[in-house]
Amino acid sequence: MMLTSHTNPDAIDWSCLGQCRFLIVVADYNRTITDHLLKGAQDRLHQRVDAHITVIQIAGALEIPAVIHQSFSLHPFDGYLALGCIIRGETIHFEIVANESARGLTLLGQKGALIANAILATETIEQAEFRAGPTQGNRGGEAADALLRLMLARRSLLGPGDMPGQTDNVSP
Repeated sequence: MMLTSHTNPDAIDWSCLGQCRFLIVVADYNRTITDHLLKGAQDRLHQRVDAHITVIQIAGALEIPAVIHQSFSLHPFDGYLALGCIIRGETIHFEIVANESARGLTLLGQKGALIANAILATETIEQAEFRAGPTQGNRGGEAADALLRLMLARRSLLGPGDMPGQTDNVSP
């Protein structure tokens, strides 16, 4: 199946992915927001595939790439979701956290980890609430779809028998 950026995720046949193991790393900072992101991501993964999900809660967004790196190095999952919420404050710390967490995830992706980044970086709590909301923004669900599309792209490039971390016919 040829996918374009305009392909409706609801129209994609995800069944070729089989059983999938996911690690979701969630920052506790701004917990009410990240709880919504987590629920949206979990619901979408379970809706689309036979998902076996491990969730790790950590302090903040800067630590997310380190946890994913450790997992990818020691015990790879089929895919990773990074969930967090950074809201601009009065100092440049916002920019450091947003930029460095994104850079860390990008570097891991370049090493072969399939990662979807749903670390929100917003100006206000209201923006974060809208983006994380289960009915309006649902960035957690969108990140899950993005991750699944990365998995389909890898399958297209490598073939089903060559998937790193593939768990078809393996119990969790």
